[in-house]
Amino acid sequence: METGTVGYICTAAEHPARSAPSGTGLTVNQGKWAFCPAGETGGHLWSAVDGASLDELARAAATAARASEAATG
Repeated sequence: METGTVGYICTAAEHPARSAPSGTGLTVNQGKWAFCPAGETGGHLWSAVDGASLDELARAAATAARASEAATG
C-alpha cells in the first residue's frame, strides 16, 4: 500500500464535509489511502485525486463545511 498521499476522495452527495466528522475519514480503497470528508465508514462514491496529502484534503473539507454552515445559517 502506498503511504503519504491520498489517492481517493469520497464525493457521495450523502457525505458532505462536516466541521466535526464522525471519524478521521481515512480508509483504504484499491490499495491506496482514501478520505471521506464526512468521516463515514460506508456508502462511499470514490473519485481519484492526484496524490493530495491528508492535511490538504482535511483543510479543504473544513473550509467547505464552514462555508456550507454559514450559507445555511
